[in-house]
Amino acid sequence: MIYLVCLILFLPGITSITQEELECINQERAPVENPHKKIITVIENHPAYLHCVIPNGSNHIVAWSRAKDRAYLTAGTFVFFDQDTMQVSKKNDQDWVLILRTARRHHSGCYLCEANTDPDTIIYPVYLHVVEAASTTSVSRTRDEGKLMANMDGGEVVLNCTLSVDDSVKDEDIQWTRSGLPLNLTNTQKYVLKTKRSSDVLVHTMRIRAADADDDGNYACFLPSKRDSRASQIVHVNTKSAPYFSSSASSTLLLSLISLLILQFSH
Repeated sequence: MIYLVCLILFLPGITSITQEELECINQERAPVENPHKKIITVIENHPAYLHCVIPNGSNHIVAWSRAKDRAYLTAGTFVFFDQDTMQVSKKNDQDWVLILRTARRHHSGCYLCEANTDPDTIIYPVYLHVVEAASTTSVSRTRDEGKLMANMDGGEVVLNCTLSVDDSVKDEDIQWTRSGLPLNLTNTQKYVLKTKRSSDVLVHTMRIRAADADDDGNYACFLPSKRDSRASQIVHVNTKSAPYFSSSASSTLLLSLISLLILQFSH
C-alpha cells in the first residue's frame, strides 16, 4: 500500500521546512491522512491543541508520546506526566486532542499520536512550535496567490499548481523545483505535464510516474517574474505498510502502560 503525506505551505519567502520538522511528519503511518495541521505554531503561555483523528477511533486505544525521548504522555484520556499542563479531550469518537493548557518554549517538538489498530499501528505526527509573541508577526503572514495540492493516483503522485496570471504568461513559464533544485521536466518517462487556463487563473499539473521514496521532497511551483505567488508542499511517498503494533518495542511499552491504567481504574 502507498501512503502520501503532504504539507502545504503558503509563506512568502519561506518555501521549505526544517529537517527536524520533515523527520517528524515523515513518521506518519496511516491509510487516511490526518485532516488537521501537521505543523502548528502557538504563542508562548497560550494553549496548544494537537488533533489526532483516528478512523473508528472509539474501538482503539489511543496514546500520545513525545518523539525526542519516546516518553508516553497519555493513554486514552489518562495523563501520565505533567497533569497540570496536559490533558486529552475526546472531541468526538474519532478526534483525540492533546491540549497543553499553557504552552512553554520547551514544549516545542514532535509529538506522535498512536492507535493500536488491527493489523497495523496508526501513527499521526504533529510538530509544535511555541514562539514568543514578538516573533509571531513573520509566522502569521500568509498569501493565497499560489496553491499547490497533491494526491495519489495509483502509483503516481499528481501535483496541481494554481497560480494567478495575466495574458503575458506562457504555459512554459511555470517552473518546478524539488527541495530547492530544478526538476528535469524533459524526462517525459517520469514527468507528465498538463496546463489549463480559466480567465486569470492557470492550473499546471505535474504527474510523477512510478513514485517512490526517491521522489520525496519539498515541491514548489512559481513564476520567476512573480515570486510572491510561489507555493510549495512537502511530499512523502511511503510504499511500506505500517509496522505491526506488537512487533515494536514502543508498542510493548504502550501495552504495559495500558495494563497499568486498567489496574488503576479497577481499584
